[in-house]
Amino acid sequence: MITTSGLEATAESEHRGNTRIDIEVFTKHLRVAVECEKYGPNKRREAVKDAASRLVPIQRVDVALAVVYPQGCDYEDDLTLESTLAFAVIHRSDAARYATDTARHTKSVRWLQCTAGELGTRIENLYRDIGEPEQIANDLKQRLDEAVGQLTVQQRRSLAKTIHYSGEKINEAAKRALLVVASASLFHARLGDHLPSMSPPTKHRGKWPPKALIECGRDRNALLGAWETILDLDYTPIFETAARILTRSGGVQFASAIYSMTEWALDATDKVEGLRHDLLGLIFHAVLDTARHDGSFYTTTPAAVLLAGVAIQDRNNLAADIKSMKVMDPACGTGTLLMAAAERMRDILGDEYNPNVLVEDVLCGVDINVTAAHMAATTVGLLSPDTRFDRMDIRVADLGIKDGSARAGSLEMYAAEGMLPYIDWYGGTGRQVETGQVARHSWANIADLIIMNPPFTRNDIRHDQFGRDVEMKIKKREEQIFSKWKGLQYSSGAMFIILAEHLQKKEERSTLAMVLPMVVATSPSNHQLRSVLAEKYHIDTIIAPHDPKRFYFSASTNIAEILIVLRREPPRNTKIVNLAINPETVAEATSLARAINEGDPPNARVIEWPRERVQKGDWSAVLFYSPYLVEQSLRIRDGVLFKVARLGEIARMGEQPRGVRMNFDASNSPDKYARFARYDHKTDEVRSLRAKPNKYLIAKPSREEQAENSWKRGGLLHVPERVQPNITHVLAVRTDHPSIGTSWYAVIPTDEDSKIWSKAMTVYLNSTVGAVAMLGARIPRKPLYPRYSVDDIQSIPLPVVSKRRMAVLASTYDRYKDADLGILRNPNSTREALDAAICRTLDLDSDAVNTMRRELSREPMITGKRYGEQAGMDDFR
Repeated sequence: MITTSGLEATAESEHRGNTRIDIEVFTKHLRVAVECEKYGPNKRREAVKDAASRLVPIQRVDVALAVVYPQGCDYEDDLTLESTLAFAVIHRSDAARYATDTARHTKSVRWLQCTAGELGTRIENLYRDIGEPEQIANDLKQRLDEAVGQLTVQQRRSLAKTIHYSGEKINEAAKRALLVVASASLFHARLGDHLPSMSPPTKHRGKWPPKALIECGRDRNALLGAWETILDLDYTPIFETAARILTRSGGVQFASAIYSMTEWALDATDKVEGLRHDLLGLIFHAVLDTARHDGSFYTTTPAAVLLAGVAIQDRNNLAADIKSMKVMDPACGTGTLLMAAAERMRDILGDEYNPNVLVEDVLCGVDINVTAAHMAATTVGLLSPDTRFDRMDIRVADLGIKDGSARAGSLEMYAAEGMLPYIDWYGGTGRQVETGQVARHSWANIADLIIMNPPFTRNDIRHDQFGRDVEMKIKKREEQIFSKWKGLQYSSGAMFIILAEHLQKKEERSTLAMVLPMVVATSPSNHQLRSVLAEKYHIDTIIAPHDPKRFYFSASTNIAEILIVLRREPPRNTKIVNLAINPETVAEATSLARAINEGDPPNARVIEWPRERVQKGDWSAVLFYSPYLVEQSLRIRDGVLFKVARLGEIARMGEQPRGVRMNFDASNSPDKYARFARYDHKTDEVRSLRAKPNKYLIAKPSREEQAENSWKRGGLLHVPERVQPNITHVLAVRTDHPSIGTSWYAVIPTDEDSKIWSKAMTVYLNSTVGAVAMLGARIPRKPLYPRYSVDDIQSIPLPVVSKRRMAVLASTYDRYKDADLGILRNPNSTREALDAAICRTLDLDSDAVNTMRRELSREPMITGKRYGEQAGMDDFR
């Protein structure tokens, strides 16, 4: 048996016909069973069934692993530390289903990959997920739904009033109020062991120590008495509003709702090892109704752990420096990223870890949402229940109109020596004010680490939860604050990034770690922001998921995102990590962070991206999973493979899809004013180079003149506004006559013969080389359905060739114009013929283009599957 680091003892090892090794491993946190099978038909199912049998019907271990050896490893001695294993984690909640060994159940098992040498690290980190936080969070969400459903309308309104909610969504407000009770109950359960040893205040209500949560049972008065007594000591952010909620209503339904929350808290605190998860954030964002307006997108716990794990490096002097450190999130939400940072420091410090120092001196969070800040205070406070809350640095910033003036929330910190308009918790006793937290404060140069998920909200919907008048006043205030940053102040995310740079210490090694939309790394509109970041920082690491099932790091979005770590250091090459599988658990994220830091992460491709490119704003290596495609895309753009010009340099844009949609209606029947055109981009119909008309376009009433001008801007070459790479056949089409379309940009050459040029470019853009060039110019807001703007289209590199070679490509078009191209993941002979023509015309090596075509057919955005799931590859299943 291979020994691995990180395991304290191996309790048992037995051989069964040299096909399986069964191990029970004891770490300092839990007991793990490892059930192994060698590679072969149905061996994964057997391993899963055997692993599940360790958990049901009698639970003999805490968690089980199903492991399958690679092909060719028939005996234990065949394994080496570099041998690649497939493994799956089996939890208690799934064991009963998997033990039945039905194909339907075992198909849902999530298999991962690691080397035999890494298995010990994976096992060591399993304790982070043993509490099954998703299941506990879902349990509370269900309880909230049931509790609110049983309350009367008056009771719901009363709860909404308690948290100062005046809108119409009283169900959501009631859930928020009960969530406050649940979080206070969870904290009460954790505080119970500490209360007897804490010094009671001189005057306090009730007996000391207050009753533990389990002692209160269903007695609401006992619960209220305990919370009031605790409040006499401290913990205003946690218990003040919760205690007030207990007094707001009566009746059996209300008492039942309160008891359901306390019952959940008792169950949760017993299940979660060390409460190392942001349970409250999972629930809060499930009932949040303002994310659309204020960008409150919940960072998943695995993403937070991965970001913190890469951002916070091992430091021998961390224990000595910790008291002078400041870790800050100016858009902290429920505290997920702060919690991840704290846990990362806990792991580094080991026996020198002091939770009170972290909670009282190190962590700082600000948010505009009072309920979210309440959750953050509770979450962070759970790290050290006996801390003094008057020293906790979790604050609330006003957004809206305060004392007659517009306030821009956390962004007010950018104003030099400005007063951040804090408010006390839910308008309570004002203890936050009494402790001096609203004093004037210089926020510049204070943080060693800024870790955040800044709110990237579209300008047209930002702040529209307020009335139009208030919305415009807030935006005007934002413009005043960032007046020197012309061109950036209209992006909320950009303003937060500028704020973070302002807050951060200028000393070397201070770090900025963020969750950002992937478009920040790729779109022309964000080029200035990338240049500013590269000027101020060394862009250390960018992590981009190429996982079609999870290409985001925030739970409440479907927009592609990246993780980025920037440091105050001299610039050097940037490490770009393209992930095949986005980690779904804390244990996976912890192991991945460690592997990234060590330089060899599994299920990922790492590219050292030249600093010169980064500083020029070129971060395009995130666009492809395959390093080969990254390289070839770059060589095409730079004109290394052949001479190129940007489309916008040699052609002009004709009519755009938006203009066609504004000026025309579609009809299946012609009239004397109708124009016959290609209306849409149905992938099952548009399969060849030549596009045929399918709809009559009729000018909309009162837009006849605009429609006429729109038609005059038609062209022969058409590039799609959006594509679905996994099912699209063509990336450009040509029409026999100048035309327009609702899904196509018309493109017209400036100097070339339009008929010949349009044929040649249609061949090029549908070849493998042209596909790589075009996909390298996309903005991957939604990787499986990217949209092209005018700027994107104009940036596509096109070949510059002689008229003779242009004619050769045009003749290729004439030959194949009506042939089915096949989809990119399964290229047919027609596309191979286009590739051959491109190789001859552009003097390209055919083997290199064949490799490009093969790599493209395996790219996750092309297959729509995780890398390795396609036929013939058994890396991940």
